Amino acid sequence: MEFKIDPNYVTITPELAEHFRQFGKVITSITTVKDLRLVYGDNNFLKEMYEIEEVLVTADYNTYILKIEELGPVH
Repeated sequence: MEFKIDPNYVTITPELAEHFRQFGKVITSITTVKDLRLVYGDNNFLKEMYEIEEVLVTADYNTYILKIEELGPVH
């Protein structure tokens, strides 16, 4: 799944700016759907997925595209 990130809602913290400087503007992480909903403040985000499922998230701050790949249930 791909989502466009509205740049107006992105806050570049000093920590994020340092990450960009060191590693570039693409951040990849593994998290659960539940935690991703907490970050976005939307309980309906990814509503077709279970909270305990793990997802691979790639946030590209060059293009402001968020890619989410389903990995399956947490073991």
